[in-house]
Amino acid sequence: MYYCYDILNLIFFFGDVMRKLTVLFYSQLIWTAILIQTPANAQTVPSPTKSTYLDVIRFLTLEQVRQMRSGRESHAKTEHGTLRDFYASPENQPIWVGKHGLSPKARKLIVAFRTSRKDGLNPDDFLLPSLKNNEKNLEIMAGMELKLSRTLLKYVRYARGGRMLNARLNQFFGMTPRFDSPEDIMEMAANTGNITSFLASLHPDHQQYQSLRKILHKKRALYKRKPSPSLEKQIIQIQMNMERWRLLPDDMSSGTGVFVWTNIPEMKTRIIQNGKTLFLEKAIVGKPSKQTPVFMDRMEWIEFFPTWYIPNSIKRNDLLPRLRRGNTKTLEQFNLKVDCGRHGRNPKAIDWKKVDIRNCSVTQPPSRTNVLGDIKFKFPNKYSVYMHDTDDKHLFKRKRRFMSHGCVRVQHPGRMAQILLNHAYGDKALNVSRLLNGKRRMYREVFQRPVPVYMTYFTMIASKTGKLEKFPDQYGHDRRMAHLFTNKASLFPAPKVIPYRRPKRKAKKVKKNWREEAF
Repeated sequence: MYYCYDILNLIFFFGDVMRKLTVLFYSQLIWTAILIQTPANAQTVPSPTKSTYLDVIRFLTLEQVRQMRSGRESHAKTEHGTLRDFYASPENQPIWVGKHGLSPKARKLIVAFRTSRKDGLNPDDFLLPSLKNNEKNLEIMAGMELKLSRTLLKYVRYARGGRMLNARLNQFFGMTPRFDSPEDIMEMAANTGNITSFLASLHPDHQQYQSLRKILHKKRALYKRKPSPSLEKQIIQIQMNMERWRLLPDDMSSGTGVFVWTNIPEMKTRIIQNGKTLFLEKAIVGKPSKQTPVFMDRMEWIEFFPTWYIPNSIKRNDLLPRLRRGNTKTLEQFNLKVDCGRHGRNPKAIDWKKVDIRNCSVTQPPSRTNVLGDIKFKFPNKYSVYMHDTDDKHLFKRKRRFMSHGCVRVQHPGRMAQILLNHAYGDKALNVSRLLNGKRRMYREVFQRPVPVYMTYFTMIASKTGKLEKFPDQYGHDRRMAHLFTNKASLFPAPKVIPYRRPKRKAKKVKKNWREEAF
């Protein structure tokens, strides 16, 4: 057994030695061809061709890739494998260096790294050592080739929102970046004739992103002339909102031509069809303790006259204390049905001190007092949130509408449903108004092509006139991002929880209603 180990060690040792000798041989061959000046009357020494020179650079770059640690993150391992395969292929040549040092393409690449601030990125993330003209050290040239390729892949990741990859803001921020294939990036970088245009195409093409980019440039120019903490905070906020646009696909409709967009801080819901806003209404979103999550999904159906399945949080926190005191008035008042299986359906006969209410089904059938109203928009997701109507229409009069348990209540949901159905079915679309005026019986309309839905968190939006509209950072996502990406978190105080106070003239007429904080 020990002899086997010794033999293996010898094999590995000699393999490593042979690889290093091979590298040394090729390096010396090129080195000699470049430096030796032969006399005019002597026999001419054949100089290496350009392809031979580049092959040696590629070979040395490959050796440096193999000696490099891949890292623990999945994207780092993928990029490491991509670089290894790229430089191992004889069909690929070095992209950034040549016989006379840096190529023109490499110089443009470095300029893009150094001017990345205009796109809200930090040039310090793409620092590169300088390479002198006519550099002849093959190891240095190979190292520069590798550094530029690695930095390119990092730049592509950051252009697609890669800085958010490990930024776990909280459990309600579920939107993550989606990266381009490193293989495709290396291939396109090698074949493109305009590296500057290629890099520019990596950033979001959204109109809002481009508008924020222009505003960022103006704010920085203003800050340079007259710096102030408030202006510095604005600049950081613009950058953070640009970062969030990187997480969204360029075609938000996913080929359907339409999508639904709720911007949580703005407390509004939109329907965008072929670039035009067809629907823009107020929305009620989650309170800070029950946040509406930031994510994207697809709306699969619309449900009319839905049944409300009371979530466990409301059953446990709102209903159970009343039921343990023997108070069933809430169930009777809102026509809530209880089903506890073998424990029965009569809430007065159930021992609520022994029964786990989470195992009981508590529902509210379709009615005029149903919490969900008459319409529910379903896009199944891990957060179990959706959009719906409400029977408390007066709540839309409030300026700050952070009130729900996570779901989004929409003003005028009937019109929203009609627009989506008209887009899906044209002249054959269901008449929503006629259905709502009919019998209260559950009806479901399924989309043949699901409609993309986006729950976003933009605290700044550029108006059509180029002005900056600001919205409250009620969930504190701006503050968390500032802490992660800058050392200026002190500019972002913790969001204030502003409780709603009813007008004095209505205080005696309206009693506090537990449903105001329900879905």
